[in-house]
Amino acid sequence: LILGGSVDEPEIDIVRRKFGDVNLQFLGIDGKNVEGYRFDFLDFNNFSSVIDIGFDAELALCTGVVEHLWNLHSMFQNFERLLKPEALLWITFPVSQYPHGSPEWFSAGYSPEMIKKIGELFGFEAINSGYKGNRRNYLFRHILHLWPEIGEDIMWSYYWPIFSYIPREGN
Repeated sequence: LILGGSVDEPEIDIVRRKFGDVNLQFLGIDGKNVEGYRFDFLDFNNFSSVIDIGFDAELALCTGVVEHLWNLHSMFQNFERLLKPEALLWITFPVSQYPHGSPEWFSAGYSPEMIKKIGELFGFEAINSGYKGNRRNYLFRHILHLWPEIGEDIMWSYYWPIFSYIPREGN
């Protein structure tokens, strides 16, 4: 179960390499780039949305979504309702404040400990949590406005436009 992502998520490739072709279903606000897989709209900020995914998910991936949500309690309520107790939930998010992406960006200054504690309020048990990356990675993202990607070699695949940080009237 892909919570708010697309087929481009690197974690999907890891799961496919490990387990072969898997049944993917996407939930979120944007059905673009899901390449013919089932997509259902779900606003994670809203707990009143009711959805039946039609199967018991064993693994749910939520990658790069948390910083685009303003209601983390509702997010975990939705996760609790969607997943059976023995399902695994993988959540990743930036830990530093860096405005990016669309449709909305609210915050990314969360610590893994905070997300873990909110998850525990809803009955989730953390198997593991922590930080991925290093100071050099954050330097490239925040000061040099480069997005380092790891592949065959390190390449600079995305340049953040400096004008996106200039406050505009009303913001």
